[in-house]
Amino acid sequence: MSRYLNGHNYKKASVGSETAIDLSKFTELNAASSRKGVIGITETGGSYRVALYSDIISILEDGTKFVKISAYEKMIAIQPVSSDTPGAYEIKKGGIIYSSDLSEKIMSLTSCVEFKPNSTTRCGRIEQVQTDEEGTPIIVISFE
Repeated sequence: MSRYLNGHNYKKASVGSETAIDLSKFTELNAASSRKGVIGITETGGSYRVALYSDIISILEDGTKFVKISAYEKMIAIQPVSSDTPGAYEIKKGGIIYSSDLSEKIMSLTSCVEFKPNSTTRCGRIEQVQTDEEGTPIIVISFE
């Protein structure tokens, strides 16, 4: 079943369904380890940050402050988590995640996008929104 959000149609899948993307191949991205798009990468003086735009924020549960981000090939998966989850990123005001490491990992997945200094570059599109066993949304974003 598809879901309309802000005038866009996104595929929706539940855990175990035939249409669900196998998330077991994704690896977690965390601090340790002028296009349209749903994510923005901002570079300011050698420091980077990730902006999650309204399409993503509106899919995440109300009041989501922390997310876990995983990657596989040219995709990432974003899932809301609790504040005590190891490797979780905090979403600050305006949907900003202050992490140069995360920004650089996402940039490495987007080889066809040029990131200019002192600017924000939008990239990515929502490939699918699926849920885990507890019904928590998982947003899969493609960079192809």
